[in-house]
Amino acid sequence: MELFIKRYINQIAKNVRKAFREISFYRKKLKKFGIPKSEVDKIANVEYLDKFLNKYPYPYVTSEDLINEDYSLNLSFVPQEKRVWIQTSSGYEGLVDFMKGMKLKRKAVAYTRKDLKKVSELLYQKGLMELSFSHKPVNIGIFARIGDMCGSGAYPFIGISGNYVKIDARTLYFGYPSTDLQLFQWMLEAESLGIDGIITVPSVIDRMLKIAEEKKFKFSRFTFLAYGGDRLIPTFFSKIHQLGAEVIISGYSVQEAFPLGGIGWGIVSTESSKIEKTDGIIITPGLCRVRITDKRGESVSIGERGYIRITSIFEGTSLIDYFPGDVAKLVDNEAEINWKGRKIKIPSTVIDFDIYRAKEYSIRIRERTVPTEVLIDACGEISGYNFLIFYNTNQILIVFPISVSKKIYQFKQKLSLLVPQEVYKRMRICLAKNEFIRKMVFPLNHHKPHNLYELDVEKFGEELYEI
Repeated sequence: MELFIKRYINQIAKNVRKAFREISFYRKKLKKFGIPKSEVDKIANVEYLDKFLNKYPYPYVTSEDLINEDYSLNLSFVPQEKRVWIQTSSGYEGLVDFMKGMKLKRKAVAYTRKDLKKVSELLYQKGLMELSFSHKPVNIGIFARIGDMCGSGAYPFIGISGNYVKIDARTLYFGYPSTDLQLFQWMLEAESLGIDGIITVPSVIDRMLKIAEEKKFKFSRFTFLAYGGDRLIPTFFSKIHQLGAEVIISGYSVQEAFPLGGIGWGIVSTESSKIEKTDGIIITPGLCRVRITDKRGESVSIGERGYIRITSIFEGTSLIDYFPGDVAKLVDNEAEINWKGRKIKIPSTVIDFDIYRAKEYSIRIRERTVPTEVLIDACGEISGYNFLIFYNTNQILIVFPISVSKKIYQFKQKLSLLVPQEVYKRMRICLAKNEFIRKMVFPLNHHKPHNLYELDVEKFGEELYEI
């Protein structure tokens, strides 16, 4: 059994070898970097694939290669007419240029029907069976944008909706709630329809928890809550269980790198006796290979944080050691999975749940480094995702909505213990109207919170109220 699974997992290595041999784009990269073909011929398993990429840590494909007019056709095994499913990155390239009046661009790729079939059958049918529902069909509510070209934080779970996979489940597509009143109405409707699980994004979870606390609301038949798109503030976990969810699932998706779903999933928290918490996000075996590397492109050791590099080989689009701009900690090089009632270990990467954009992982103030997770978690405890952090090399300005003004004193006390004193002395806290904060946190209606801005804080002086 284990041998069969390892053979299946090693297929991605053989597919990388095929891509180097058959796709002109990658053949040119081999020539450019002076890599002998004999080295490529040895790529037959994931262990050697990792050795190859560590020995030749070159940029085989970059974000710039995915910005074009033909959905990255030069990365495909097949002609354009066979590529039926288009995906783009959720965010735009060139946000700074946009502020100067230039056009924003998305990374764009495309996949074949065979790609979609392979992903949907492996991921969703097995994934729903793992949740062990006592009844069928399963009712799943989607509180997010999903199914458009760029998806959203709910994209790791898109295959559940739209009849992409044959599963005994009903998907109730609500969309993204424009107001809290609308969201509460949807929560009531979901409860009346006997919801088993909800797929959404962290910003909506924040709003749901506030509504539930205010309205004394709880779901009666609620097995799981699944989310993606951003890390969840740790203090939310207990509140989600109080809302009724037994299991909290986190999905990691890079929409320009994987069709119809997430690169990996993990159980963040559980109160179920049947489902165990995982050590982190388990990368989908067989369909995707992930390395965590240092700046040189060489793999880090277990327990170290580094840059995520993704290898995903599909007919429609093939990416080799692609860096999407995210950082995470390597938890393990092996994952424990359930296989027909048995627990076995497979060579699949496990990364921690706290995934950040590389440029947002830390702030440098006067030669001192402050991890942003420290600031974000502290701010999130009193304001959810509704806050802003402006910074430059000399100071940090934290902006909260006026509604939490009574909590600022307690926040300051906690903050003084979390960061070095020389950094704390260079921090200011201001208040602003909720409308201003939300416009900055969710620019261009993007549903992933943008709490960090490396900008001149003085340009917003009229919007801020000193404490």
